[in-house]
Amino acid sequence: MIKFFMNKISGCLLFGLVIGLAGCAGHSPKTSFYKLVPLAELGELDGAVPHYDFSVGVGPITIPDYLKRPQIVTRESDSRLQIAEFHRWAGLLEKDIAAVMVDNLTDLLGSERVVTYPWDRLARPDYRVVYDIQRFDGTPGVEAVLKVRWTVFDTAAGKVEKVLGKRYRLPLDGPGYESLVKAESELLGQFSRDVAAELLKKKLSD
Repeated sequence: MIKFFMNKISGCLLFGLVIGLAGCAGHSPKTSFYKLVPLAELGELDGAVPHYDFSVGVGPITIPDYLKRPQIVTRESDSRLQIAEFHRWAGLLEKDIAAVMVDNLTDLLGSERVVTYPWDRLARPDYRVVYDIQRFDGTPGVEAVLKVRWTVFDTAAGKVEKVLGKRYRLPLDGPGYESLVKAESELLGQFSRDVAAELLKKKLSD
């Protein structure tokens, strides 16, 4: 009789455990996916752009190891990072950045000859811009930060034209990850304008 009741109690406990685990699994947060967007989609292009007939190669682009993951990384302090398990990039971050830079430079330069690395070996761009992104993150509800160093190559002359670096910061207009990603897209837009300005300065001085 005692054995019968013990088996009943064990069965009830096991059933309760299974139900409890199922309940926990059923309440997992929904994963959200995000992508960076170019200036055109942000509505930040300045009307008509003059056409310049020269080609530009974008990349390669390098990013820090801590960003090489599908989760969005935010910063809690200078030395502490937070990985958002349920807020992820829709694709590879490096490729997303490169695609946005190509779209931005195509619009800012008025040229359809902007290509991303690696390009066809027969397509030799007039200029090549290599990017080393050293920081690309932010604090939700506070700001987004982009720190980047870039090198402009004159491929025809076979020489480095300029090595530049800059830190961009932008306050966020809301508390969520959507606001953070929008601000990061805007930072890439600011960076793209600086790159375009350097390329035009070089082209017009030739």
